[in-house]
Amino acid sequence: MHQRRTETQPAEELPLAFLPRLSRMKPGEIAVFGTSLGATVIQLTHAEDAPLGPEQAQALIEQFLAGKKRLEIAAAEVKRLRESARIEYVAQLKR
Repeated sequence: MHQRRTETQPAEELPLAFLPRLSRMKPGEIAVFGTSLGATVIQLTHAEDAPLGPEQAQALIEQFLAGKKRLEIAAAEVKRLRESARIEYVAQLKR
C-alpha cells in the first residue's frame, strides 16, 4: 500500500538525521531517506531562512533535551533488564 502526503514542516520538526542532507538541497531536488517503516521521499519545494527568537529556541532545546533524557533512561532500563534476565526451562521436550 502506498501512502502519499504533502505537508510543510519546519526544520525543527524533521528527524535530525535528515537535516544535513536537506540543508544542501536546492528547491526541486528529491531525496530518499530510509526509515524503520520503509522509506520517506522528500521533494524540497521551497526553503526560507526563519530564525527563531530566544524564547522559541529555548522551548525547542528543552523539548529536545527532555526527549534525549527519556531515551537514555529507557536504554538504561533495557540494559538492566537484559543483564538480570535469565532463561529457565520448565519442561523437557522429546527429540
